[in-house]
This record gives sequence, C-alpha cells and structure tokens, in this order.
Amino acid sequence: QGSVARVQTAVWLAFRAAVSGDHGSAVAPIPLPALVPYRPTEPGLKLALGLRLDYPKVSTALSQRLAGETLKLEGREVTITGLDLSAKGEDLVLAAELTGGATGRLSVLARPGFDPAGQTLRLEQLGFVFDAADSDQGLIAGLFHDRIRERIESEANAMLVERIRGLMDALGARLAEELPPELAPDLSGLRVTELRIGVLETGLEIAGSVAGPLRLGPSSRPASLNR
Repeated sequence: QGSVARVQTAVWLAFRAAVSGDHGSAVAPIPLPALVPYRPTEPGLKLALGLRLDYPKVSTALSQRLAGETLKLEGREVTITGLDLSAKGEDLVLAAELTGGATGRLSVLARPGFDPAGQTLRLEQLGFVFDAADSDQGLIAGLFHDRIRERIESEANAMLVERIRGLMDALGARLAEELPPELAPDLSGLRVTELRIGVLETGLEIAGSVAGPLRLGPSSRPASLNR
C-alpha cells in the first residue's frame, strides 16, 4: 500500500479596515502597497479601535437617557433634569442638574477607565461639589452623589456597548459583501482587550483594540440578497 503525503499550510491576511458613520460619497479605491510576508504573533482578528466624542453630543445623549429619572434614598427623592460633561485637566467633570429633595447643580469629578475583565467602563470618583441656593441641601446631595455617578457610569457603558456593536455590525456587513453568498462572518468572539480614554478640552478620545477569533458560518441572508 502506498502512503499519502500531507501538506499543512496557513494563510494570514493583514489589512486596515475603516468604518465610518459618514453617509456621504464613497471614498475612491486606493491601490494596494507592495505585499510583504507577514506572520501574526497571535491567532484571530485584531482591530484598532478609535473614537472621538465631543462633550455636547455625549452630554445630550446622556441627558436624554437620564432626564426625568428619580432616585430614592432614605426616604428622599431627587430627579435628574440634565447632564453636562466637561474637562478639568485630565479629569472629567459630570455636572447634573437636580430637582426635588436637593435642587441645584451637582458636579462630580471623575477619572474614566476601563476594566477588560468585566468589559466595562468605570468612573473613579475624585470628589464632588454641590451648588445650590439652600446650603442645607448640600447634606442631602452628599447622600446621592455616588448613586448619581453610578447611574451615569451605567448609561455611559450602555452607550459604549452600542457604539462598538454598531462598528462591529458595519464591519461584519462589509466583510459579508466580499464572501461567497453561502458564508457569513461571525464576529461574536471579539472582545475589547484594551481601551484608553483621554480627557481632552473639547471631548473624549478613546483608543484601544478589539481582538478575538473570526469565524465563518452558513449565511442567513435571504436568497434574493445572495449574489
């Protein structure tokens, strides 16, 4: 009996993918540079993540999520009517307008960070100031400042997850266009492995990486959409 020779090989592809929210005209194709041998140090897909968020847009989005929300603590209630973000040096200022048991402006100084294990954004509180006509209400605000920071942190996490999911969906759709109709990309294994949040004068600069396995599976696209 003869023997069967086997040859095992692998192919890696390195490319730069860009996903933009701009719905304007498409960018003209750019010729590829000269191809060179490449071997990654880790298996799977690794993407650079970069976001630039200006304070007015983030403030408006968070205000819409939190406006009218009432927090209760020890028989007292305060309602968040608005939120404004700004910078103080390298720290973030979260200014919440409150009504109810403590009417005034509560400013929380925080330092943003990211927990890769929990895949969550965190706001480390550094201090707070309560500005109100009635100074006695400052004691009440002191009860709520941590709760308010936690709520802002929670909604900021939800916004970050939605933004990253939107980028992944857009990338998946773009990759699907280049695949045979019976195949579809599966990006569910991707995770944020690193995230740096820079507090700038005009907004937040988020940079990091998303990595994980890129799998191919059967396509669920309707037959009419298959090429």
